[in-house]
Amino acid sequence: MQIQLQSSATTAARILARGENLPAGFTDQLPDGAVLDSEFTVDSVTVNLSLDRASPLSRIPMDIELNARSVANLESNQSVFINQE
Repeated sequence: MQIQLQSSATTAARILARGENLPAGFTDQLPDGAVLDSEFTVDSVTVNLSLDRASPLSRIPMDIELNARSVANLESNQSVFINQE
């Protein structure tokens, strides 16, 4: 599950860095409950994916938080305006 999250974060960052929108079905491929967040700066995009899951071991009843983060430089022909409120 961690590898899938990291791969998806990397893919999302690359797509967004090219100035494209994520494909309509992109979030459908993520595990149920995964939360995708993206943040743009002047020269890069950061994608964070997080997912809370119950432990797969019944003897250890605890939640496990999985996180993946990927940063990509914006392609040179892209410009991003940051809303500063």
